[in-house]
Amino acid sequence: MSFNRPSIVCHQQLPVGQGGFAIMSLTTPNEEEFHFIYDCGSDPVRNTERLIPDVKAWCGGHVDALFISHFDADHVDGLDRLLENIKIETVFIPYLSPVQQALVFIGGDGTSSGSLREIAVNPATWFGRRGVDRIVRVRGAEDGSEDEPPREPPTLDPDAFADGSKLGPSDVDRRYKLMTSIPLERATADLSDAEPDDAEQSILGFGGSVLISDGQQPLDWTLLPFVPDRTKTADFPNFENAFKTIVGAHSPKRSGSSRDSRLKAALQCRTCRSKMKAAYANIGRGLGGARHNGVSMSLYSGPVTFSAGTWTVSGWQGTSRRLRDLGDHPGWIAAGDAPLSTTKSMREWTSFFGHRLKACSVLVLPHHGAASSFNKDLLTPPSISAYVAAAGRPSQYRHPSASVCKAVRNASRRLIHVTQYDRSVWTMMAVSR
Repeated sequence: MSFNRPSIVCHQQLPVGQGGFAIMSLTTPNEEEFHFIYDCGSDPVRNTERLIPDVKAWCGGHVDALFISHFDADHVDGLDRLLENIKIETVFIPYLSPVQQALVFIGGDGTSSGSLREIAVNPATWFGRRGVDRIVRVRGAEDGSEDEPPREPPTLDPDAFADGSKLGPSDVDRRYKLMTSIPLERATADLSDAEPDDAEQSILGFGGSVLISDGQQPLDWTLLPFVPDRTKTADFPNFENAFKTIVGAHSPKRSGSSRDSRLKAALQCRTCRSKMKAAYANIGRGLGGARHNGVSMSLYSGPVTFSAGTWTVSGWQGTSRRLRDLGDHPGWIAAGDAPLSTTKSMREWTSFFGHRLKACSVLVLPHHGAASSFNKDLLTPPSISAYVAAAGRPSQYRHPSASVCKAVRNASRRLIHVTQYDRSVWTMMAVSR
């Protein structure tokens, strides 16, 4: 079995200012389209909500998969409006331990509503009530020692997808389906309280990717998520122990009570939240970036097997279509809010994506171009010519950082600032030759 290239792939970073909202469409050789979204939020949320009618028209009211990098408000607060208007089959989220769920709830930027913070604690119910069919939790890399080599994802082979798991509709009139490169794990019963409207839950193991297949021949395109685990600093066990004590004292384990019900009860208690916040404040920040961003999911969208000369890639900003030649590298990669400033986190990230970085021409900078998450090694792949920063103008957070902009330009690369203004939308289109 061999891979068959898609005909056209288009990525857009939408103009929401401080936030994240990216869309991708893929056209198969049979002219069937697939639609994907990466994050859906902004500060303020109206910047995202105003675009949802256009997104609905773009996808015809149907999206095959949504990938959520993490649960900060400026990446998820548009989800309610999005799901009111668009049917989404599968949602991929980072796998969070109970302690990490608590960090999301108490350690975020403070602007998320209780409903949105509940996504991290009980996503099956939250999404299920909004029409999502299934939730796939993406496992991250274990946070090893400095001396341990970073783990790499398994090599993708077209024949391997026969042993993976099918995602997507079972309609007989739709030939192409989403597949995973490794079998999905069944979510254990204690992940949430089961309710009639809950979305189906599964777990995608470390290094697992998503591919589109017609059941006979997979397309040469993959969506590969990477979830690090940057929460476990040397002092993290102190918070972990404090967390278990607080939850246990407030919601002792009883027959029939689930992990999520006990956690949710504790997080709804103002005294418990105050105690958790006090414990959270003691966590060191030596790894760079806020601790609740430590499990932000990056996403590679690109070919499985890249060969030079097989694609024509162009990019443009706004609606003028003043095309920029991006060569023949069709891949796109977004880093979410991943804290990549340290040597270890950057090595882990680059080792995971490996040769796939050589297939990319566009990289969406981590944390809106913040200096605290940037690493100069992001400028190393020679094929990446455009670096996108999604941030407001003016930005109260001073994103993108002046030092990051300078580093990108000094490396003779393009800095694309996608703001809240329509003229700043960034589009990349790859056409198979």
